[in-house]
Amino acid sequence: MARVTAADLDFGQTPPPGTAIAATSTIAVSCPPQTSWRLGLDDGLNHGGGSRRMAGSGGYVRYNLYRDPGRIQQWGNAVANSYTHTTAANGSTVTVTVYGLLPAQPEAVPGNYSDTVTVTLTY
Repeated sequence: MARVTAADLDFGQTPPPGTAIAATSTIAVSCPPQTSWRLGLDDGLNHGGGSRRMAGSGGYVRYNLYRDPGRIQQWGNAVANSYTHTTAANGSTVTVTVYGLLPAQPEAVPGNYSDTVTVTLTY
């Protein structure tokens, strides 16, 4: 049996960001030994205008999720932009890092913003 647990990604409290803000989170994946699997992330509940968005009292704030620390490889649900791995022979849990980036948006209205992203494990 497979199991996935994910920690919230939090960009913290900040006034409207004049510069980009980076943050990370983790997803733990447990699969049977020597199982090949793929981990995808959907576009979130507030996707629009070609990007992920957090919704709040002031409208929307754009952000994105990446598979690499350089924040170049965007993470999605398609095979080409998902994370793939094969569980070790001992079936140990694999921890995968999610790299988030909130670009500079000085026009954003102060407030609380959030989004929900669904993690899909295919094996």
